[in-house]
Amino acid sequence: VACDACGRCASDAAPGLIRMENNLPVIDYSAGGPSAPEAVFRCATRSIVWLEGEQFQDQESRRVRTG
Repeated sequence: VACDACGRCASDAAPGLIRMENNLPVIDYSAGGPSAPEAVFRCATRSIVWLEGEQFQDQESRRVRTG
């Protein structure tokens, strides 16, 4: 599934969290915060997924091992 560049994530996100660049969302992970998951609720293609806690740690450890 690919992003269709609708921009909903950028408009729903906290200021500075997501910006659209060349029709793709660019996420500033350091700008996260408690309201960050709300940015992905209206993603029509579900191409952006918010991971928290254990699930996020599993993804990160896999990325580090293979990267």
